[in-house]
Amino acid sequence: SDLTGVTSGTFNITVGTVSASTSTVSASPTSATADGTTTSTITVTLLDANGNPVSGKTVTLGKSSGPGSPTITTVLGTTNVSGQATFTVTSTTAGADAFAATDTTDSNLVITQTATVTFTAGTATKLAYGQQPSNTVAGSSISPAVTVQIQDQYGNLTSSTATVTIAIGTNAGGGTLSGTTSVAAVAGTATFSNLSINRIGTGYTLAASSSDLTGVTSGTFNITVGTVSASTSTVVASPPSVTANGTTTSTITVTLKDASLNPVSGKTVTLAKSSGPGSPTITTVLGTTN
Repeated sequence: SDLTGVTSGTFNITVGTVSASTSTVSASPTSATADGTTTSTITVTLLDANGNPVSGKTVTLGKSSGPGSPTITTVLGTTNVSGQATFTVTSTTAGADAFAATDTTDSNLVITQTATVTFTAGTATKLAYGQQPSNTVAGSSISPAVTVQIQDQYGNLTSSTATVTIAIGTNAGGGTLSGTTSVAAVAGTATFSNLSINRIGTGYTLAASSSDLTGVTSGTFNITVGTVSASTSTVVASPPSVTANGTTTSTITVTLKDASLNPVSGKTVTLAKSSGPGSPTITTVLGTTN
């Protein structure tokens, strides 16, 4: 007070060292299509502890986590006067990928913050089996349930609700496919929970199709014979009437079948009289089905 003031000479405040915790990594946009061409820009901003931008630093960018193998167009960058280095990323794999930055100029200082880009599936183009058909007993539901995925060109699961139809491709045993054969996909997956084939055979395939999409044929699988069914198996006499002279014969043929009418081989069968007044002679009491 009452004194003449004075101003100092000029002096400078310089930027501090890069701070891992105040520096930032951001993505714009945070979601992109996994088509190999749609991009997201990752911006790395190097700041000192007081939030001042640090320029002229060499920065590298890499994926830190996530399911894909994204392409980073320029892995190495140099921060500008705003402390920023920018990178462009693309991917052909759907999922959330996190990206981390490293200040290589300063002893490979890893920036604390990361940026995440969620890559989403592209346009539905094709079908693929999620769960292939497996070997199954004739007439029984194929288990686990067959599933068909609706994918984009890179094999990413889409969210399509299109209807998928399934049919026998290679009909190894002349069978008939039963069950619900046309199913609307849920979140890109059509589930066929009650498919069955009635005839035994080795090397069946299933073919899946959907409008405007590339179809797909399953791997091979087998339909095996079921257990013997008492109601579908048969006992037949030929001829059904003969002379009771002890020499004239009738042939009894026992045919063992499962519930789907497939013949069951390798089973031991005995034959005996079940009713009637006589005491017939059975030349072979024990037999094996062919």
